[in-house]
Amino acid sequence: MVWRNLIRNPNTYACALGFIWSLISFRWNIKIPLIVDGSILILSKTGTGMAMFSIGLYMALQPKLVACGNTWAIVSMVARFVVGPTVIAVTAISIGIRGVLLRIAIIQIIRVSTGAAGPRVEQRSFKMDEVPLVQALEEGDAAA
Repeated sequence: MVWRNLIRNPNTYACALGFIWSLISFRWNIKIPLIVDGSILILSKTGTGMAMFSIGLYMALQPKLVACGNTWAIVSMVARFVVGPTVIAVTAISIGIRGVLLRIAIIQIIRVSTGAAGPRVEQRSFKMDEVPLVQALEEGDAAA
């Protein structure tokens, strides 16, 4: 039953095709055509907005404001805002991340967990020394 639904779902094929394309483009350094990249960007921006609208509509139609109850809402918020950043901090410290990068890691997990959207960042590899914000923050730490 589940397999039949997965086979009928176009998202399954989209994920598989995206994974195959990423393997091919990484292996042979083939760039996606600009028209396709632009189309995917338009679809992703539209899809995100429609998903947020759909979630908001679903929540607005619920008989209670907090559908799961106050207890589960509090447990969820504690897990999101306390446990998540704590796990990231402990993990980062255990692998040797300190100072500015530790703060950035904690802020990023809070930003991701709250769903805060930021500008689209072009995908490229860089060294952390090349990032102006990190350089400025490290200089501020050295001065303090």
